[in-house]
Amino acid sequence: AKANLSNRRLHHETLEKRELLAAEIWQSIGPIQNSHGHEIANEHEVDGNLVEPPALRQLDLDHYASIAAQGSQAVNALALAPLADTFNLHSNPGANHTIFIDFDGNTSVSGWNGGVSPIIAGAYDPENNGPAFSSTELLRMQNIWRQVAEDFSVFDVNVTTEDPGEAALVNTGGGDTRWGVRAIVTDNTMGLCGGTCGGVAFINSFDGGYGPYPGATDTPVWVFNQGEVSAAQTVSHEVGHALGLSHDGDTRPDPDAEYYGGHGAGENFWGPIMGAPFSANIVTWDQGEYSWTTNTGPGQNFGTGLGDLEKISIGNGFGFRADLEGNAIATATPLDIEQDLDATELDVFAYGIINNRNDLDYFQLETGPDGLIDLTISTYVNQVQTSNGTGGFDLSYEQTQIRGGTNLNIEARLYDMAGNLITVSSPANTLDARITETVAPGFYYISIDGVGHLNVDTGFSDYGSIGEYMITGQVSQFDPQRIVPPTPTVFQSDLGPTLIGVGTHDRALLEMDLDDEPTVLTESPKELLVTFDGRFLLASAGAGSALDPENVYVQFSEKSKSDNAFGYSVGDFNDPDFSNPAGDPSLVAIGNREIGRNGNSLTLRFAEKLRDGFYRVVVRNTLQGS
Repeated sequence: AKANLSNRRLHHETLEKRELLAAEIWQSIGPIQNSHGHEIANEHEVDGNLVEPPALRQLDLDHYASIAAQGSQAVNALALAPLADTFNLHSNPGANHTIFIDFDGNTSVSGWNGGVSPIIAGAYDPENNGPAFSSTELLRMQNIWRQVAEDFSVFDVNVTTEDPGEAALVNTGGGDTRWGVRAIVTDNTMGLCGGTCGGVAFINSFDGGYGPYPGATDTPVWVFNQGEVSAAQTVSHEVGHALGLSHDGDTRPDPDAEYYGGHGAGENFWGPIMGAPFSANIVTWDQGEYSWTTNTGPGQNFGTGLGDLEKISIGNGFGFRADLEGNAIATATPLDIEQDLDATELDVFAYGIINNRNDLDYFQLETGPDGLIDLTISTYVNQVQTSNGTGGFDLSYEQTQIRGGTNLNIEARLYDMAGNLITVSSPANTLDARITETVAPGFYYISIDGVGHLNVDTGFSDYGSIGEYMITGQVSQFDPQRIVPPTPTVFQSDLGPTLIGVGTHDRALLEMDLDDEPTVLTESPKELLVTFDGRFLLASAGAGSALDPENVYVQFSEKSKSDNAFGYSVGDFNDPDFSNPAGDPSLVAIGNREIGRNGNSLTLRFAEKLRDGFYRVVVRNTLQGS
């Protein structure tokens, strides 16, 4: 069944631009050993003026107080997951590497105080109301997780609020393949920065091992900002230091400003994660592109000369997530369609990730006689996986409030079956896109791209315009007799797939109801797209319970017969010779059989131009014997 989908939007609140001045503090604290045995973290970054401005702090308190005043129903409606699951959130639980956002307090022994004594951090308490978490404090935690998960959505790393255990956070060397970092969100700096600061982190500590101290634990980064937006940005910022990133500043003041607050307006107000973009809406990783950056060229990111994305993905144990969507029309992923016999429009859905600036995701869709295509492509979205206590995860896709910001600016394009461009949506004042067209019935394609806005000094490039998106909307009902599968019996459900549609390369849909006259084609099709209901996958021979695509045939007949119960001409067919298909002259030569990316569709490409005559598609379900 399709995962739960929520549509949740609040107003967009933009504060005035702030450029924060700071001094970088470097000092030797004590070595942390990584798996290679050398010191990697004897320098740390104190983000002394990465402190949320008082106005932003008060805005956060007022915002959540207004939600609390509306009662528990309002709080629950805005939550990504049930509040009881706040400490069970995961972005990518199958990953080997972890970013653990620790809200409920921690005791650690690490290089932060030379391992002399444990550091005891209190729990996150933004409302200063004591140890018990209020419902709005839990809501804040979910929203902080959401923004950090979005920042790291393109990487093969799990952002979680569930304690993975110390072993999952420390690189012990040898054959250890699992490590990460703990980000402690607390309200007391405990003297770690000699006063007021937004957070602190050891540089390059993500893959660090245990320090040489009695009872040593993992080495965390620390986050002291309390408001939702500032705390979320500070988590990503401090984890960025642990991954080897340095600050994005501003050379225009004298002296240089260590943190850049960003530029732009509205939804296009942009800022770099490694700056202090508390007022920005689109906050991204950067490669030193705006003209007054302090972090560019050979000296970028502590002398590596690498942009943020490249530095994160090299030397920390993980890279980018696999691209799961087709990158061209030929490999387009079918949209998920919610079929309803009684509806005139059908709901459609897809979730994806733009992995890098060169990634284009393509989806296939179909619309019926009324020709409606109405799609919204939203960047304010998260895939949420919640651990369920039995070793599994409950999956949902949550559309979220604009207030928390995002990383991706979307451009969507609609194409016809032949690849001709119909329309483009890339609004100037919003990061979402929308396609609304009335077209001829048939198959169409939509492409999703992460794009920039204006230029790097007034907007942003497509370098960091990456991340999660969701497609929702409606298309017109297809022929319900043809496309909607029958309710499967237990026999069908257990033992084989149900054929639900056959179409040609030029969008013609073939009639499948035997009570209706067969489809008449005036042009020889180059290929057929054969689609099953998705409960069973197609796979090569020997794959066990899956249907072998070699058992899908196209049969030809020159002759017709009219002595049938329906009163129209049909082809005069005998059953194919399945024991010797190559020797059966009635079977059409198939040049190529290609399984679709979703596993439940098959493209049959013909080896030669089809002759005039009658044809039928034959599916031999060997799962049921014959």
